[in-house]
Amino acid sequence: MPKVVYTATKGLVQQAGSGFQLETLPFSSVQTQNTVSASVSQPGVYTVSGTAFVTTFLPAVATVPGGHFTFRSLSAGHAHAISASATDAGNSVIKGSNNANRGSNLALNTLVGSSVSLVSDGVQYIVYASSGTLTFSGV
Repeated sequence: MPKVVYTATKGLVQQAGSGFQLETLPFSSVQTQNTVSASVSQPGVYTVSGTAFVTTFLPAVATVPGGHFTFRSLSAGHAHAISASATDAGNSVIKGSNNANRGSNLALNTLVGSSVSLVSDGVQYIVYASSGTLTFSGV
């Protein structure tokens, strides 16, 4: 069995030997959301900030199964929102770590550093980590 090595510049490379080696870890670059209403089209890590309340719309949940999304607030005083896409509007597609919390929107705490990490299972977005209180609303 050949050895497989992952590097950031070459990707997966086959070499003599056996096993699997990571020379660098794959990661998502941080993207900024700072307009009053914006959409994200792909999984990733996003910072949210602005002088006003910012709403970020997720892609349709069925289009990103397995996709991980992390949002972190960089501005105080605004409960920035994460909302379902227009395709998923009217459905409770954002689910908290317990079955009691769900909706089509969630709001971060108003403190700097509030965050939420979601994963799509193809039917709903599931919260798997958060910092600060999350407020669910809608449907």
